Amino acid sequence: MERQYMASERIQRIRRRYHEEVPVISIERAKYYTEKWKKTETGNLPLGIRVALSLKNVYENMNLNIDPDDRIVGTWTENFLGVPIDIEKGIFNDVLKIELDKQSVILHQVKTNLNFYKYLIKKYGVFKLYNSARKLKRIGADMPGIGTKTMSERKVNPYRIGIGDKKFLQNDLLPYWEGKTLAEIFHKELKNSDIYKGDMKDFVAALPRDTASYWTFLSPGAVTCTWQGHLILDHKTPIRDGLLKMKERISSELSNGKEMSEEERDFLKSAGIALDGVIIYARRLAEKVKSEADKETDPERRKTLSEIYERCSRVPLHPATTFAEAVQSFWTVKTAVELAVPLNAHGPGRLDQLFFPVL
Repeated sequence: MERQYMASERIQRIRRRYHEEVPVISIERAKYYTEKWKKTETGNLPLGIRVALSLKNVYENMNLNIDPDDRIVGTWTENFLGVPIDIEKGIFNDVLKIELDKQSVILHQVKTNLNFYKYLIKKYGVFKLYNSARKLKRIGADMPGIGTKTMSERKVNPYRIGIGDKKFLQNDLLPYWEGKTLAEIFHKELKNSDIYKGDMKDFVAALPRDTASYWTFLSPGAVTCTWQGHLILDHKTPIRDGLLKMKERISSELSNGKEMSEEERDFLKSAGIALDGVIIYARRLAEKVKSEADKETDPERRKTLSEIYERCSRVPLHPATTFAEAVQSFWTVKTAVELAVPLNAHGPGRLDQLFFPVL
């Protein structure tokens, strides 16, 4: 006989919130990353170390959210439902420049489509273009474009942002990264290469511009992404050994006198700094839970927070000894990595095999 399971009231509430609440755009990652990046741009630090230091600054200063419904803690923004900005990659910087205000959305739509229509008229003529537009209309299709709705007005996947955060993002953060992002460097190199030739080059230059650099157009059937692909992280080592032991191994490797190249040594240093950042994040998370527990007046919630704190005070710094600790260890590390590389495809892997040793 099939057994029926009913989700608890808490789980039902979490599901409902995920469906109904509008996510908040958080600028904290972008702000603290940029803050440290500016401070290190005049020195002679290797790129990897600058990145690690910038992310460490995020872990040290970002606000943490402990939701009343949490049993496993750790989020990548200060909100229950939010999204950070990996501003240095620049994949969605144009989205943020254009789609937060109605005027800029309309201006972008007009500008980019006029450029495309000029190309089509030059290539095919006004009459053929007019007939093609009529055919598209008959089958319910439209000419390319992003529409005129702002991010907060979308019916699908709307986002909201605080007025102060929006101003700081538009006036300080986005202008600083103009021309310096990974996406822009990639586009520039691609444009200067000989990949595009003849009419293909004109066609690509004239295409209506999506506001995201999530993809770069190569041919009618091929695009290349400007972000990291699917991967499964090594969660086994933090769960089994803990972050402190991992940091000890890096320190030992750097001090054992083994001959290594400057590049290898810089990589180990950056890995050590990155681990320091995640360790700081984990400790701050435990401190935040304890702070919430200390001021909690409801005995049941206080008990729950105390149990969460006991787990967070051990993992992921130390090896997990219980299933609950293993899950929290996994989640803390995963959240920290997602904060470092937002909007990426980090698969959890075989969780059954990952958690089995501590079941």
